Amino acid sequence: MRRLSTGRFLTVFAVAAAAFGPARALPVAAAEYRIDRRTIPRGFEGEAAFFERVKWPKEPTGTFQETQAPAWDLKALARYMPPEGIEFADVNHRFEGRVAREAILRSLKARRGAAFTAFAHLSHIYSIPYTQYSNLQFTKRVDGQTVVQMADWYTLTFRRAGSQPIIVRWEYPQVEGD
Repeated sequence: MRRLSTGRFLTVFAVAAAAFGPARALPVAAAEYRIDRRTIPRGFEGEAAFFERVKWPKEPTGTFQETQAPAWDLKALARYMPPEGIEFADVNHRFEGRVAREAILRSLKARRGAAFTAFAHLSHIYSIPYTQYSNLQFTKRVDGQTVVQMADWYTLTFRRAGSQPIIVRWEYPQVEGD
């Protein structure tokens, strides 16, 4: 099954709402799913702060283009990465394996490479303020790690180093292509 791009999904949604509902169906339906303010459960503020750090300053329009990713504060992002790096998992097998913190930071600084693309894509999707894209669900595991699921798009696993959440696993479960 092929996923629609962000822009196409919203276009199809708007056309369907106009065709099958009253003229004001789109604003009511869209408003129902729009995230205007996030409520973060107590104890997960540090993990949520990571997503806010990578978020675009303005809501993205159009399809994903990594070149449009914001310029991030790399020093601040480095605090979310253990020295041994992050384990990346991609159901499409485009980007997998453990990548050291320094390699990730080099990729982010150069604004190219697989790590940059992964951060840019997560950033783009999280910045779309609709539940089907960027709703966050937090789960505390028995081993103390926190799993944050970003709608059906990403799953990040964090552990704590003192009070600082550290990303240990970054999963992209979306099947792409035909």
